[in-house]
Amino acid sequence: MILEYSTIVILACATFTLFLRNRDSDDKIEGDAEKRIQFNHLQRRYLLVYLLATFSDWLQGPYVYRLYHEYNFDDSVISKLFLAGFLSSSIFGSVVGHLADRYGRKKLCVIFCLLYAFCCFTKAFQSMWVLLMSRFLSGIATSILFSAFNAWYIHEHVQHLQLPSEWMNNTFAKATFYNGFLAVVAGFVSSIAADLIGWGPLAPFMIAIPILLLAGLVTTLSWEENSGLISSPSSTFKNTTSKSLSMIFCTKDKILLHLGMVQMLYESAVYTFVIAWSPLLLPLNSSLGLLFAAFMLSIMLGSIIYSSIVSSGLSSPEHLLTLSMRMATASMIVVAILTTSEASQLSTQICYVAFLFFEVSVGIYFPAWGFLAGCTVPEDLRASVVSWFRLPMNILTCICLQWTWVNKQSVKSTPNPSAIYHSSFVMCVALLLVACWSSQRFATHYSQKLCGSSNGNV
Repeated sequence: MILEYSTIVILACATFTLFLRNRDSDDKIEGDAEKRIQFNHLQRRYLLVYLLATFSDWLQGPYVYRLYHEYNFDDSVISKLFLAGFLSSSIFGSVVGHLADRYGRKKLCVIFCLLYAFCCFTKAFQSMWVLLMSRFLSGIATSILFSAFNAWYIHEHVQHLQLPSEWMNNTFAKATFYNGFLAVVAGFVSSIAADLIGWGPLAPFMIAIPILLLAGLVTTLSWEENSGLISSPSSTFKNTTSKSLSMIFCTKDKILLHLGMVQMLYESAVYTFVIAWSPLLLPLNSSLGLLFAAFMLSIMLGSIIYSSIVSSGLSSPEHLLTLSMRMATASMIVVAILTTSEASQLSTQICYVAFLFFEVSVGIYFPAWGFLAGCTVPEDLRASVVSWFRLPMNILTCICLQWTWVNKQSVKSTPNPSAIYHSSFVMCVALLLVACWSSQRFATHYSQKLCGSSNGNV
């Protein structure tokens, strides 16, 4: 417990110190006063809705498995329910991206709020088929959350208001920072509702419903509509799919391909980590909430580090993306090595510290990737291209989930519980090594192409 509390204190102090040093970064943004006012207004509108949406998601996260378990579903059924969400996101993600680009990102964001609220409501039913439908719809909603929201903001920032693209760094860093903070708050709120008050694991889902409805209302009232595609007979799903894929796999320009590979490989490793960290750290005998808070503080610290480095000009987003890949790879290599032998208190503590470094890399990755995608993905197909990036990622995540489940069943009687997840972390290392290579290739191509661009977009 001493290690956990001390790391939380260190992380909190480091994050708070950097936050205080960085809080006046908005005042350092160069540009005329009118542009800065427009930027601040746009940023507040975007962050309010986006953070309400992600807060509702964080409320539910820790209690999905527990709710299914309380409904007396065994692990094999629960694993199928989880897989249904990722498969749904894989199947319909590209369709969602096309709809957002053609009919409007704002419309899709409002649909997300209503659809996800409905999914929360269906958690009150104990029917496996209702819950399977709920997971299926949740996968579609997740595709909207990770494509349409950013696409709306980037269009408003670059196309509508014509603000400098480098200012997006500030927005995406803040989104990552406050997302980590709200994850901790959500953990406390759901814990109080479900455990302290005694409302049970269904409570966080019910609390999320009014928050999602509020997010939908704010979106309706404060966001303008925007879309990438001009409505025409040629703006069909088939044509946009063909155009999106030809851009990604362009033989002359590999920028989008490498950026997509980074997302696919890195975020698949992140999802595998999310599945495996809690059972691996059980020997610490610590509160999972305490460990989760430390991880979220690490993400916040990573986002502040990113913002500080970029604003001071010490490094660029593409090189910080590569740094985050290297940090993540080194962390997972340590864990993969330590899980080959029987778990001890010391090895578990080292794994915990390695996980903290991994989460710092997450805090650097998300604002870096968000900015770079905003500069490289074509506006007219922004949501479509990002959705195609997520398709192989969801498939890879399904494979990792199933691999972990099968391995868990095959080594259930082993005296070394950490061996259950060893192969999963080896898989993470393999994914991250390729992600390191892709990020390096992307940084090289991006830097070369940026030299010939005057507006920061490539």
